[in-house]
Order: sequence, then C-alpha cells, then structure tokens
Amino acid sequence: MQNDWLEQVEKDIAPKKINELNHIIAEHIQYPAIAFFDDKKHPYIGLNKNSADWKITHELSVNDINTSNKIALEALKHGAESLIFQINKSLEENEIKSLLSGIELDWIETNFIFSNNLSIDDISTFENHIKKIFPESSKATINYYSKNTNQHTSYFEFEYLNDDEKNYEIWAKTILSIFEQKAIQKIFINFKGRSSFIWNIVQLRSLQLIIDRLCEIEAIEELDFDIHFSVDNEYINSNPHQNMIGLTNIGMSGILGGADSISLAIDHEHESDNIWILSSIHLQYILKEEAKLNKVIDPVKGSHGIESMTDELCIKLWNYIQLISGQK
Repeated sequence: MQNDWLEQVEKDIAPKKINELNHIIAEHIQYPAIAFFDDKKHPYIGLNKNSADWKITHELSVNDINTSNKIALEALKHGAESLIFQINKSLEENEIKSLLSGIELDWIETNFIFSNNLSIDDISTFENHIKKIFPESSKATINYYSKNTNQHTSYFEFEYLNDDEKNYEIWAKTILSIFEQKAIQKIFINFKGRSSFIWNIVQLRSLQLIIDRLCEIEAIEELDFDIHFSVDNEYINSNPHQNMIGLTNIGMSGILGGADSISLAIDHEHESDNIWILSSIHLQYILKEEAKLNKVIDPVKGSHGIESMTDELCIKLWNYIQLISGQK
C-alpha cells in the first residue's frame, strides 16, 4: 500500500522524483521531501528511527540501595517501560542483588550509567555480578554505559544551547567524539531540555540530522544510538501538581523532537514519594494514550518556522565541525 501511494505521489509531482525534492541544508545534510520512507526503493527515513513512539523511562541516582529499589518498583508499578540507574560508586554483589530485587530484567529495559570515577574494570565487575545473579536475563534488555571520557565511553551528554558560542563548539566536539570510538557500539545520548518548547525541538532534530549525515560520510551503515530526553533540574517545581503543568510542555517538546526515550524530572528531596513518581510517568501516558502523540510520524515536519531554525542550527554546528576537524 505504501509503495502504491509513493508511486502516485511521484506521478503527481512529475517530472521530478521524490528524492530530487530533498531540501539541502549544508553539505551532506538534507531533509527528505517526505519522511518515513522505509523500503529499498526509497531509502529515506524520518526522525526517531521510523517510529513516532518513545519509551516511558524513569531515571534515578543510586545512593541508598533500598530507597532506589523502592523507587524503581514504584515506577514499574505505574507503567515505566525502561529504567535508568545512575551508578556513582562500586557496588558489591549483595548490593546489586538488593538494588534489583523484584525487577525482571528479561523484559524491562534496564540501563546502567556509570559515573566518570568508575573504571572499565569496575563496570566489568558489575556486569559479571549481574550475570551471576540473573543468569537467564536477556542481554538485549540490559545496557551498560560509561561517562568516563578518559577511557572508551558510550555515554554522551548535550547541554541546552544558549547564546554562548562556546557551547556550540562543545556540541561539535562531542558529536565528533562519538565517531572517534575504536569499536562502534550502542551509544546513549542524553539531551537536557529546558522550558523553551520550540528550541528544544530544533536542537533535538539538528542533533539527529547531523549524526545521521556523519554516519553516511563515515560509511557507517547503522549506528546504534538512542537519544534520551531529560529535563534540566532547575526547571523542577517543588509543588508536584504545578510541576506537572510545566513538564507537560517540556516533555511534549522532547516527543516532537523525536527522542527515543524520555524521563521527566522530579524533586529529588521527595523522589521516593508516590505522587512524584506517579506524576512523572502518568504525564507521559497522557501524552501517549490521550493526546496520541505516538500515532503521528514526525508531526512537526513541514513547519516552516521549525525547519528554518533547524537549517540555521545545522549550518552553524556543521561549520564548527568542519573547523574542528580541519576541513576549513
């Protein structure tokens, strides 16, 4: 059915082919005329890897083991589809067992992100403990990421861009560092959004477009990366009900920007309180099940304002990338 429709579109716009309508932003960066081509004849895909869906995720920093376990179980009870554990110190086997007690790792996606003070050996030891405690768990649902930039890293963080030109240079360097990996593996990219609805969308879209085009340049057929959208902590309101109002706006921008997973900020002084956990997750279910934002592929495509801003940001970042890589 899709092929029939595409053939009809090509007839309607004859004599031009669809791929001749692509909008060029800069060298190697372009928008396809129609997002979501997913066949050999039309190898053009939209943002968010052919899907309008996103994983509802709960993120927590592991400090007190029992509290962290309680929070994780509450999050799953309220409908979280994915968990992110921020690991800040080495954990013994019994601590890991307590942390993950009651969590079925074979079906819930579980991501462990290790701080930059933990070594590769620390991560390997942690992974061996997981294998010993949960020998039947699927590797496909468990991911390990390191923030340690002095070693092989698979975690990359992008702070919100403001008027400081230095931030654009940092973005460009971080993007290039993704492609400096000796062995490309699964990459976790965390973007921290703020209250500017449109600018969040533009930054997310630009980031994905540039990574995709660099993959083409580097002849990487498929880079396994997920872009996670989180909220800058300074935008947390101490009142959980008011927090929901603000996070609805910010969370929606992450969805429209094409993030693969989203976690919404909660007040860490009350992170174990049920109302905070519930609101963080149920807000996303409202956007998914009631607003149906997961049913529309690339909904902001065609918006002149957003695409113009994305053009400008892509060109600016691309210039920095070329300068840093010595191409200018």
